[in-house]
Amino acid sequence: IFTIPALHAALGRHGRVLIVLASATAIIGDVLGIIGRLAQTALVPLGLQTTDAAGTDLLAAGQVLGVLDTTINTAGFLLVSVSFTCFGLLMLRAFSRPIGWIAIVAGVFTLLGQIPTLAPLFMVANVAYIAWYVGIGRRFWQAARQS
Repeated sequence: IFTIPALHAALGRHGRVLIVLASATAIIGDVLGIIGRLAQTALVPLGLQTTDAAGTDLLAAGQVLGVLDTTINTAGFLLVSVSFTCFGLLMLRAFSRPIGWIAIVAGVFTLLGQIPTLAPLFMVANVAYIAWYVGIGRRFWQAARQS
């Protein structure tokens, strides 16, 4: 979320539609990710309760929270995949071609990683995220030092 304003400023003039799509999907996807983490924390108190009388109610509540968490996280990552792909396309035009390709790889592998049988591909996306953040951090650092 904190990199979006800088990316918006750096890339906005190179594609108005893509930058709005990239920024909006990044913000919404990240917010959904936060909500998903909060849903996961709701599972902790349920797991600590061990009363037999309400065991089926606790199990049902846990299942509902599990489905909610999975749905929210998947939706968030689908939006983030769109965001990274759009940012990558913009970066190919004007920022840095290697960093742009890393963003596209992150976006595509995030999307593919949401398919249950292809979930291990999400690990590739995680490596690409780290490389991308290091790349844009270095790029912004260099630009700041030149100013």
